[in-house]
Amino acid sequence: MWQIDLLMEEELVLVTTNPDGVLDHMDYVHVDWGPDFALRHGMSFPDVTPSLFVNLGPLGLSYILSAGGSGYFRMHAVRPHIATGRLHLVAGTPEYQFV
Repeated sequence: MWQIDLLMEEELVLVTTNPDGVLDHMDYVHVDWGPDFALRHGMSFPDVTPSLFVNLGPLGLSYILSAGGSGYFRMHAVRPHIATGRLHLVAGTPEYQFV
């Protein structure tokens, strides 16, 4: 019998280029992290209409780093940008598990 081990479980966190760490719904980039994320995100942010939809996290992250904005991304991908001050965590927002 085969055993499958979970190699990595990642947190999706909401980040913004806004230095105040405040979410601006006008520049929100929605990344398609799958149906579970879409359901939970829709329940948490029913009134948010994203300005852009992308299906690849790195593409969305590249976009907000160059044009500004906010969105949910994998913590390991945004951590270096948080450390340098290019991105800021949006306080008080839910974090989601991504496997």
